[in-house]
Amino acid sequence: MSTNRELNVASHEIAEKTAQETANYPIDLAGMHLNQIKLILDKEEPEYKN
Repeated sequence: MSTNRELNVASHEIAEKTAQETANYPIDLAGMHLNQIKLILDKEEPEYKN
């Protein structure tokens, strides 16, 4: 929107297919990302657990 150009919105079918593929992905990428953030926090800001 910041470019003042018309948005290219994906169709419902494409959005649904993408959602299904993401839900069925064999690796938990979000969980892996969160675990890495926790490792960094454990090292740099361990008081976050309190």
